[in-house]
Amino acid sequence: MSVRAFIPEGQINGVYLHIHGGGWVLGRAHHKDPELETIMNKCEAAVISVDYRLAPESPYPAAQDDCEAAAVWVVENAPKEFGTKISLSVVSRRVALGCRNYVADEGQTWIHGFFRG
Repeated sequence: MSVRAFIPEGQINGVYLHIHGGGWVLGRAHHKDPELETIMNKCEAAVISVDYRLAPESPYPAAQDDCEAAAVWVVENAPKEFGTKISLSVVSRRVALGCRNYVADEGQTWIHGFFRG
């Protein structure tokens, strides 16, 4: 897994964790770069975009594991890295629900409440 980070200059008002749509089999993180730069600039938010592993080359639950790892990193590190509160949002409601349910199933119930779609 890799991530793309868009960090605004100056004040950071939050963190936006972007998990692209595509049903875990299509798309790449860089496809949304222009939109993510706009979010960074308009919201003065740090934007973290997850380039998770895709199926079928990486079978289930590789993509979900990557997204969980990114979300855990943001929750654990955003306050000290960006000096801001934690707020995780994702564009796709289905992806948000999938991530939320997956982390809850994996026993990470402390994090699933951070997901908003």
